[in-house]
Amino acid sequence: MDTGQTKGSYQYKVQEGSSESTVHVGSNLENAIWEEFGTGEYALHGDGRKGGWKYVDAKGKGHFTMGKKPNRPLYNAFHALREKLKRRLEEILKERLGGSDG
Repeated sequence: MDTGQTKGSYQYKVQEGSSESTVHVGSNLENAIWEEFGTGEYALHGDGRKGGWKYVDAKGKGHFTMGKKPNRPLYNAFHALREKLKRRLEEILKERLGGSDG
């Protein structure tokens, strides 16, 4: 982690509809995809570039890499907060439906 830019770039958007609402969570930075799914030899589904490659970073330093291991920040956050999210959703639905228990 050089700058923390990707970590701080995640946002969410709620789209409320009359019969259905959706929440979109993500980042507009390309690196967020690589953080979630990995690259090269380490790509999550095994579909990354094989054999490695060379690149030059923003500071002008050359590197050779076999890829980046997936860190799965969104997946891990969802699973860590899953029960809390369910309880909060239930609270919201009860409020909107007039406090009924079923």
